[in-house]
Amino acid sequence: MAFAVVLAPPREHVFGTGTTSPPPSCRAASNSRRAPMRTVLACSESNEPAPLTRSTEQNPLTCAPSKKTHMNRPYNTSIALTVLCTLGWLACATTTNEQLLANQALREAQQAFDKGLRLKEAGQYAQAIPLITHATFTLQELLGKNHLEVGRAKELMGSIYRRQGDYISAERLLLEALAIQESALGKSHQAVSNPLITLANLYANQGKHTRAELLYKRALKLRKETFGPDHPQVAKVLNNLANLKETQQDYVQAQAHYEQARLILEKNPAGNHQHVAASLAGLAKLHMRYGQLERAEPLYKRALETQERTLGSNHPAVAQALNDLAKLHASQNRLDEALPLFERAFTLQEEHLRQEIFGLSETRLANALSFLRIDDETIYRLTKTHPGNTRLRHLALTTLLHRKGRVAGEFADTFRTLYHNYHNQKEEQTKISLLRALRVQIAEASHSSTSPYIESNEESTFILPSAFDKNEDHNIRSRLIHLRSMARHYLPESGEASSKAELHDVSRLLENAAQIQELEAQLTKIKNQATRHKFYEFHSRTNELKVFKKPAESDNETTQRLIQSADELEERLVRNSAPFRARLNHPSPSKLMEQVAMRIPQNGVLIEFVVYADGPLIHNPGVPPWRRTADLRYLALIVFAIDHTLAIDLGPAPPIDQAVQDLHDTMEREDSTYLAAARTLYELVFRPLDEQLEKKKQLFLSTDGQLALLPFAALHDGHQFLVDRFNITYLTSGKDMLPRTERATPAQSVVVLADPKISTLWPPLPGAREEAKAIQDLLPHARLLLGRAATKKALLNLTTPGVLHIATHGFSRKYAGEAATTRAAVNFELGGEGFPSKPAADPQLRSGLILAGDSKPATHPETVHADDSWVTAMELASLNLWGTQLVVLSACDTGQGDVKLGQGVYGLRRALVVAGAQTVVTSLWKVNDEKTHQLMELYYRNLLEGQARVAALHSAMRTLRQTQPHPRFWAPFIAIGQDTPLQGLLPPDQNPTPREEH
Repeated sequence: MAFAVVLAPPREHVFGTGTTSPPPSCRAASNSRRAPMRTVLACSESNEPAPLTRSTEQNPLTCAPSKKTHMNRPYNTSIALTVLCTLGWLACATTTNEQLLANQALREAQQAFDKGLRLKEAGQYAQAIPLITHATFTLQELLGKNHLEVGRAKELMGSIYRRQGDYISAERLLLEALAIQESALGKSHQAVSNPLITLANLYANQGKHTRAELLYKRALKLRKETFGPDHPQVAKVLNNLANLKETQQDYVQAQAHYEQARLILEKNPAGNHQHVAASLAGLAKLHMRYGQLERAEPLYKRALETQERTLGSNHPAVAQALNDLAKLHASQNRLDEALPLFERAFTLQEEHLRQEIFGLSETRLANALSFLRIDDETIYRLTKTHPGNTRLRHLALTTLLHRKGRVAGEFADTFRTLYHNYHNQKEEQTKISLLRALRVQIAEASHSSTSPYIESNEESTFILPSAFDKNEDHNIRSRLIHLRSMARHYLPESGEASSKAELHDVSRLLENAAQIQELEAQLTKIKNQATRHKFYEFHSRTNELKVFKKPAESDNETTQRLIQSADELEERLVRNSAPFRARLNHPSPSKLMEQVAMRIPQNGVLIEFVVYADGPLIHNPGVPPWRRTADLRYLALIVFAIDHTLAIDLGPAPPIDQAVQDLHDTMEREDSTYLAAARTLYELVFRPLDEQLEKKKQLFLSTDGQLALLPFAALHDGHQFLVDRFNITYLTSGKDMLPRTERATPAQSVVVLADPKISTLWPPLPGAREEAKAIQDLLPHARLLLGRAATKKALLNLTTPGVLHIATHGFSRKYAGEAATTRAAVNFELGGEGFPSKPAADPQLRSGLILAGDSKPATHPETVHADDSWVTAMELASLNLWGTQLVVLSACDTGQGDVKLGQGVYGLRRALVVAGAQTVVTSLWKVNDEKTHQLMELYYRNLLEGQARVAALHSAMRTLRQTQPHPRFWAPFIAIGQDTPLQGLLPPDQNPTPREEH
């Protein structure tokens, strides 16, 4: 008879030998999920032996056979029973160990929560978030999702997200926290006032004043009933309510609440200094509104001293106190006293932002910068009023260089760091790829229930691909089937079943993207290197964005869960990276302007434009609130190579913005009124600057507002176009002039995608095809992807090229019917049931290129596969173009997009900058197919002659203007980025075998 080998515990633990007691009890296991924080689990603390309530024969897993049983049964039976007893010991020991681990996990969760709370109070939100997130998930797992401690953890996380400006995530967490705490404690418990106040703060930030007031008053009532009317806990609510009343312009009530809070807190100062400072600052602000500056000053000073003493001189809250006092001094014309305070406040803000930035997703960074913009605009207002103050100009330029285009700049640096440091690390590449796929899922969830459409000036027409279904559930099921089929397709050809299971889990991951913990858990299961590589390929091939679809109201919660998951994955990927942490060691903010000035050539000048909300620092108390407006205004700050600066007020924004639109209209109509429009814009925008340029020839323009859509080369000074006087380079920010980290040798390959075979619904582009062949004649080693070979898949899977040229149809914003000779995406009369015309919410989904799809070109509306051929800005931003010297988008409107004040144009041009391209050539209006072919051939000839990338473009413009005088044909393109010659391209006398794919 064969026997299995059994690994038994040590002899003294085998019951029935008479050496030890039976195992400990495991009686508390069933209720452990509901134990409160720090509760000792019964099983882990009990050392008493479990009572033997049954005989061995009744329950052989609780004790060993008795001696009598041993003697009377066959030997094999005795061994079997001993094994059973051993298994019983192991089972109980395992349960005990699990409970010990659970108890340890609770202690660790409490420690993480406490540390996260301390970090939050110190303003270190990025460091606090992972700790509180860990605590929250642990508590949910061990105590249950409705436990009181889970509610408190969610309240703390919601408070942090509110401070970061992520209101959607904050509201979700705070509502959950309030519901949990009300359920656990009862609605009348005083502790419920905490989530009530935090949620009210959120609503106050969002301008939902009625909701906020109701919650504040409810919290105030609870605290008064519990503590009495003169308790510091009551005063804290009064401060918040006073701030709300001030926002509502009920200054009488605001002052009464501030005064009452201050009196209460000053009687009980211990531990309440920060709230005393809030009362003082609130009262000072009210005095400022009434024009009582002398009464405000001592209050602001006391508030600042209290904040510094309580929180430390480097706390972010101190920056706000410094700004408040600085504004007061500036309002009193005490600029010499105000400037040191403004400078110190800016330095604190920037240091805090630098520490926090790697814990912020793109959305949260944009929100944080929008808060800081309020203080930034104060500096711009003062610069307009005091343009001759050198120190103030320096501060204004320093502010602009740090904040302008910050979102795009930071995330370009993020992707550069990822690609440069992790290109050989498959596991990190897997995480990057997962992040890409998750962003795509966000886009799909945002637009999942309707067909894509292009909006025209008259009506919306629709494209109804067969992949879309009006039944949302069916659509989701179809999408999941598609994802899984692709997962199977990209599995390793020779792999074990475990690899297939792993990849199946990864595709299933996209169904449950709400839980970041699950994302990481799935990633850790991917052990097989080949599987990880194929997983990366799989995700790089699933960027099938569906654009131009009306967001379904029922999908909002799903979308927000996806956004939260992507944000948290993005934050964790960056936060845990040593190369990212190394980027914290940036130069002092005060040195940035000098570094930029050193990069300006002697014949060049940097012009920083900024749009800001103008208005007095303190409104006249006699002016009613409804008449206190802040109008947008343009300011230009000029930097010369010798570190000399100028500030020039350009006036109100509306006339300038309208003039930009008028110029665009003349380009669309192709009429002779363009010259008048070009002259008008010159007078408004450039003449005030022209008088100060001292015959400079090279302009570096960092534009803002609608000026980002202005072709400065087409402005006319009454004698000539500016293209005849200057080479004009566009920058996202002046700091783009600083050298950036690149690979030792820039990429040298040339890839051209042109005249894609899309469907009979899109007109062919013979000029684009000729353009591609002309480039290959000049650069014989260029790889041409034409017709059906010019696919979206081919573009998204390119190895980093040296030059990428795309000549196709483009789209951005609204389109009217276009002639077949332009490279605009035209409208289609496809019939079918219509939907309300509402574009995608994300501007990165509303700009893109149209390429060939992998499937057979469509000849009928119902077989058009938009996700097969439309390449959006969001997808282009995920390309690895670090090392790409030049990207040319030879299509319509590729430089258009949503203008975000201070952050540039959200569209294709921004996407390619984030992706890493050194120079991007892009169009500002709809371009003619034949004329664009001529311009591009001239451009590449100039490049091969060694001309710089921007200078070569302007030279081509001047040449084309000799035969095509209307700027519609020669001035649609601008160059963004570096202006240096291309490196490593083959000279024209070399003639390798051409590569052409159809």
